[in-house]
Amino acid sequence: MELLASLLVGFSIFCTFLSMAGSRVRREAVLNLAGAGNIPRRRARRGKSLNTIFWYLSERLGKLFSGSGESEVKRLLREAGLDWTVPRFMGIRRLSGLTFCLLLLPLGITGAPILPLVYIAGSRVPALWLKRRRHLALEALGADLPEVVDLVAVLCYAGESLPRSLKHSLSVVQHPQTRRELEEVVEGLQLGAGLCEALSRVVDHPSRELRRFARTVVRAEESGSPVSEVLARLAAEMRAARRERNRVRAARVSVLVLFPLVFMILPSFLLLTVGSMIIGRSL
Repeated sequence: MELLASLLVGFSIFCTFLSMAGSRVRREAVLNLAGAGNIPRRRARRGKSLNTIFWYLSERLGKLFSGSGESEVKRLLREAGLDWTVPRFMGIRRLSGLTFCLLLLPLGITGAPILPLVYIAGSRVPALWLKRRRHLALEALGADLPEVVDLVAVLCYAGESLPRSLKHSLSVVQHPQTRRELEEVVEGLQLGAGLCEALSRVVDHPSRELRRFARTVVRAEESGSPVSEVLARLAAEMRAARRERNRVRAARVSVLVLFPLVFMILPSFLLLTVGSMIIGRSL
């Protein structure tokens, strides 16, 4: 019973945060529905907004309890595409641990022995979320790169130089992480750096596709091979690898569908059929 009460308290806190996060959206939707969406309204001061207060507390808490591994956290934040500072993320970890500890309040003194474990588990949740976001960002970067490589190859076929081809190919980039990485390469080329020097920052990138693209261009530049042909083959291989990943992901969906079927639909069916028969016989 105490565990059920803790889960209900946690669910209530989660719903409260969702309600506060979406209150402005709902308010604007109601005003637009009433025809008052275009009426100028006095903007709330920055210091009074709930969002600003939350980020300020996170920053202060992160600076107060700063730990080791800041370079690793900074790298993960950059690869995940987040413009957060390291103290902000560390403060969010502390707040997450304290929020999980609040779930033990209904247990009273009996929940004190597991309080440190709950705090550690709660502080690990933002780290797991960050790694998951980084993984998704790298997947999106790899999925967006074949069209960019293909356009660079076409522009090189048309007689454009590789630096100008990279600059023009930014127009087809959809993922912000891919655009940021390529913009840094183009910026290095515009500042006078050589092609190999500008691509050296992405040669060891965690994305396999971007790393492969940079190393292929560097090898073609050093060996004197035609870059357009090399990039055309690379784009074809990247598209084939993307189709294979999509095929594997689609095949995995059919297995995942079994989980709601076995654990939700089938028990409901048994309760409605077998359970009603058992109740009828008992009556």
